[in-house]
Amino acid sequence: MNTLKYLTISLLSVLLVFTACTSDGSETKKDKTITTDDLNGRWDLSEAVRDGQKTASLEGTYMEFGGNDQLSCNFNETGDDVESSFILKDNTLTHNEQNYKIESFSDSELVVSTKLMDFDFKLTFNKAE
Repeated sequence: MNTLKYLTISLLSVLLVFTACTSDGSETKKDKTITTDDLNGRWDLSEAVRDGQKTASLEGTYMEFGGNDQLSCNFNETGDDVESSFILKDNTLTHNEQNYKIESFSDSELVVSTKLMDFDFKLTFNKAE
């Protein structure tokens, strides 16, 4: 009788583990390779964190990815619009010698981390419509 209880409890535990580990369909590309086609379009800053603290001083910041691996962006030391080519490799984006590590990506949200003027930034962008 104890063996039957043990087997029943073991079977239920295994079933619980497998049902708890299924995807809910809201998967992001955090650990997947992101392509330049995934990034195409305009992304507007929705949240900025500088050295662990939220900041509103970057309002109006954007990234706009176009054809031929071109990026227009105003996140830099001067805040000026800069358009030039970019490189995307291993989920790291390089534009004008600035490296952005892509922390997470979905069709509607892009989260990157970078360092600028000795500050660590985590930037969250939403896809513009």
